[in-house]
Amino acid sequence: MMNVKLILRFLIGGLLFLVQSQALIQDCSLKDGKYKLTYNSKSSSELDFQFILKGEEFIVNDGEQLQSFNISWLTKNSFRLKNLNSSDTDTSMIVRQLRSLGVPYYELGGCKGDTVNFILRHNKDVIISTGFITKED
Repeated sequence: MMNVKLILRFLIGGLLFLVQSQALIQDCSLKDGKYKLTYNSKSSSELDFQFILKGEEFIVNDGEQLQSFNISWLTKNSFRLKNLNSSDTDTSMIVRQLRSLGVPYYELGGCKGDTVNFILRHNKDVIISTGFITKED
């Protein structure tokens, strides 16, 4: 009887490990299409927006204007955006301080259906915000 309980615990533990491992290696990359990005917490600098992904182009529609970014995939589940309409010569103190933390990037994970959770990070230790991305078409 003791052996049966031990075997059941081992099997259940192994099954849970496999389920968790599958979630960690799940491919949550974004494909070309139209999306909505929604932040979990709202501040004056965190506004939800729609975007279109076309190859390496990330086009943001914030309701007032369109902005184009180049999307650079760091891994299959993380990317960084570079604004194609601005320069990197801004030398204001706040911009320099923010850049010293690292260039922000999005880390994707926990996808289910057409929704992908994200973490916006300055680096692996500093989280800026969290939210989710929903495919609209």
